[in-house]
Amino acid sequence: MSKEPVVQQEIVTAFPNTKEVRYDNELNRIPIGFMNESEQNIFFAILSQVKETSERKTKLSFTQIRELASFQKTSNKELIKSLDNMTTKLASLNVRIHNQQQIIKFTLFPTFQIDGNQQTLTVAVNEDFRYIVNDLAKGFVTNFDIEEFTSIKSKYAKTAFRLAREHENEVFDVVLKDFKELFSIPKSYRPTDINRLILTKVSKILQEYFTVFEITPVQDEKGKAHRIIAYRFNIGKRILRNLDEPRQISLLGD
Repeated sequence: MSKEPVVQQEIVTAFPNTKEVRYDNELNRIPIGFMNESEQNIFFAILSQVKETSERKTKLSFTQIRELASFQKTSNKELIKSLDNMTTKLASLNVRIHNQQQIIKFTLFPTFQIDGNQQTLTVAVNEDFRYIVNDLAKGFVTNFDIEEFTSIKSKYAKTAFRLAREHENEVFDVVLKDFKELFSIPKSYRPTDINRLILTKVSKILQEYFTVFEITPVQDEKGKAHRIIAYRFNIGKRILRNLDEPRQISLLGD
């Protein structure tokens, strides 16, 4: 007796489902700081729409993406280019998950279909990584409003903002190697360059988002040269900003 073919359902979001981005903290360990501002905005805009859904695919219109990601360029060609660049960069990323002694090729969206004629984007979340956006009942999650995230005009500040949202009202260290990877620091940057070109600017930006925001180098006191071994984050409480309330919609299946 032949089995009925399995039909994968596809969700079409007619309007933004919610403006809240919510994901497992594990995503903050994955270095995506190499994406530029626009690509990060699009990436997290997509995450805001695929979270906590059992459906395999989600379809978004170009209009939705522009609104959620605050994408200012009106040309579809430019939007398609940014979408293509983002997924190409993600596909080339190798990361360690759950501290396993195994390197996994990270492809969060195995299906990433851009339809220029219909002006839609269809994405499917990789089943191996679905827990990042779906298994959120544990409480170990990072969340923020996509509008708040897109208002940050620095790719370095965006990465720091996500870490700060995870560790709100805490002091924590990020070892030098991980810091450089997470923030995608150019290899040519010396500590003075990191301080002048990144830390000073990031702190100035994010002091408008948190009551306290400081990043300071941690030196190896045992060594003669007092080399930097980590960076210490001192994060205060989040400053509530004047943003629109998240909008809810119904999801319609094809």
